[in-house]
Amino acid sequence: MIQALAQYFDRMIAVAARNGMQSISPGVDIAYEAGRRIGVLQGMEQAKKALFEFNEQQEDKEKDL
Repeated sequence: MIQALAQYFDRMIAVAARNGMQSISPGVDIAYEAGRRIGVLQGMEQAKKALFEFNEQQEDKEKDL
């Protein structure tokens, strides 16, 4: 299950990276849009990291029992 979630996160990160490379439309605040795009990528990477850390902690707890 964790492997499937990792693959899903990787696909979503790749999609966000591709979308982040699109040109910014005229009239849009460049700083805001660039920050939003970076935030989307970093948020997904952070969520993936948190998921794996949580899973490792659960496995460690189960080993201790």
